[in-house]
Amino acid sequence: MAPDPSLSPNAPILPNHGQQATRIPSDLALILDDASSAPAGSQDGPRAKKRSRRTTDYTHRKRVKCDNARPSCGYCLRQRARCVYGENDSPPPLSSVGNDAEGEGSDQKILARLDEIKDMIGRLQVVSPVASGASSTTSPQTTSNYQDISPEVVQSPPIEVPRYQQSTDRARFSRPNSSSFMAFRCEGILKWPVLHDIVPEKDAQIDSFLLVPEQSDGYYGGDGGNRHSAGLTGSLQDGGLTRLYQRFLTLFHPRNPILDSKQLMRFAKIADEDGLRWDSASCLVLLASALGVTTQPWKKPPETHADMLLRAPDTPDTAPFFENKTNAEAHFLAAKTRLGFLGDSLLDIQCLFLAFIYEKTYFRHLQAWFYLQQATARLQVRLLKTGTRPWASSESSGSNDLHIEQRVFWSCFRAEREFLLEIDLPPSGLGDLSYPDPLPEPPLTFATLAADIDTKGLSPTNYDSQFEERGWCYYLAEISLRRTIDDTLQHLAEGGEEFWLSNPSQLVHQYHELEKQRSIWRFHLPTIVQFDDDQVPDNEFAFGLRSRFLEWNELLLRPILYHVLHLPSDQTAPPECVELAEKAVHVCVQKIHEYQHTLRHGGSWFITRRILAYACLVLAAARQPERRIKLPVLESRRGRCQTHGFNSGFDVF
Repeated sequence: MAPDPSLSPNAPILPNHGQQATRIPSDLALILDDASSAPAGSQDGPRAKKRSRRTTDYTHRKRVKCDNARPSCGYCLRQRARCVYGENDSPPPLSSVGNDAEGEGSDQKILARLDEIKDMIGRLQVVSPVASGASSTTSPQTTSNYQDISPEVVQSPPIEVPRYQQSTDRARFSRPNSSSFMAFRCEGILKWPVLHDIVPEKDAQIDSFLLVPEQSDGYYGGDGGNRHSAGLTGSLQDGGLTRLYQRFLTLFHPRNPILDSKQLMRFAKIADEDGLRWDSASCLVLLASALGVTTQPWKKPPETHADMLLRAPDTPDTAPFFENKTNAEAHFLAAKTRLGFLGDSLLDIQCLFLAFIYEKTYFRHLQAWFYLQQATARLQVRLLKTGTRPWASSESSGSNDLHIEQRVFWSCFRAEREFLLEIDLPPSGLGDLSYPDPLPEPPLTFATLAADIDTKGLSPTNYDSQFEERGWCYYLAEISLRRTIDDTLQHLAEGGEEFWLSNPSQLVHQYHELEKQRSIWRFHLPTIVQFDDDQVPDNEFAFGLRSRFLEWNELLLRPILYHVLHLPSDQTAPPECVELAEKAVHVCVQKIHEYQHTLRHGGSWFITRRILAYACLVLAAARQPERRIKLPVLESRRGRCQTHGFNSGFDVF
């Protein structure tokens, strides 16, 4: 039998009596040494039987002492390794040795031993997917973050590098295939056959408006800094940074509470008293000030009804555009000069995340993506360097750092997932880490939720803790919703549009099952962010969750709408499919009407893309009157979706 050609070149070489020298893996050299040093016994008598090994494969490989405890030895338990005793793997019988010449008998013994070694290697690869020579501090698998944690362990589970060869549900969910979301993007709707007559072919071939080649070859020169310096000078006088920070704390922080508000207040006061420094603290204050200038108070949109949409007379916009872009850009450009000094501390990652929000607010989408990728990459480095984090007591400063880390992780996770739904770029891999905390932990003061309160009189400079409490309910619900919606879309995308067209009954059944899940999910929302589908809520957090649930409902209905619109002309869609397709169109019209009252914020880009998608769906239904989809009564009226300073054209999308 010829030796295995895949053996390591660095292994010792054994003579083969006239044949080509055979290289043996270094990990197996000890086994061969044992075989060659064992007494051969009499040539005429039977070979002496070697004592079977009484250690586990793992301890034998690590050259450590095994206590032979059953079912798992102590060393394997401490190292969290799989404990397999060598005696359970009986080696195949050796080839019989006849009374041939001594040299030929030695060759047969060696070849038989090599066969045994190859068989052992095959079984070891099945037992453990970890390569030979892995670290002895092997972490638990990423397939489960919490169920396998032993109650005796006093430390949190280790944050582990992903193992992509494990094809588990958790692994598939943690690393979504963003290309599978193509059917749910506005670019995907433009490819629908029903719109081929009105969508130019060159536009239908675009997979991402954001990735269309630019004449400037992607060069980004910014807006320049000299013309914005006056706005920054004004903020540095008479406590201007502290006032902008208070505005940021009231208008932005409750939606995404990734900062320590007390710590940031100290940084703002130091900057006002002593001036700005070239450190993370001053960078964070400048970014918070830029967002404080940009973010505007929420205004309730006008009440609408499904059958009266777009029929009301023109009224002034309830959310007029107001911002001092020059002032905001001055603070942001000053912060950008400090971004190059950042490392991988929590403050540094918070700075990059706020820069991502700011660029996204001004529709500089790729610049925003770059900052988000920097934040997630540095966060991964920080988490992997930290490893197993001991749980700190609630009174210690380490506990607060842990809470901030949780918020930063899940904010980056949610932001990246939302981007991946709209753009076909590879993810950072942040979701592949087995992060031990399923959600950020709210402050202790919010352990008991209060009753609904009136926030109409909330001033941009008057911080309200109960308002932040409502924001925490929204924040936690958004993180959980993002994961649930992504999982739903992955399920709906299986089979693609061909499956949607040929399986109407399964689509209807699938919708009702997922709608049950959506209803149960909504039922468990806290009281202070509950909403009614037919009424516009009075607070921005309930309004935001209501919008998210309506978007979720439309995504569940979209496969059915596609089926109804693309059936061959000689076929008739089932009545229930037509009814659900009609429901999808009504949701689209309702959301278009509500979105036109939206001010600029970090989610404005996603809203403009949804408006385009909804408009295309309504147009597709209107071009197919034979499908019997009843459209809302629409009067001839120009849409008033004012973008408040946004550029026109595909660069918006």
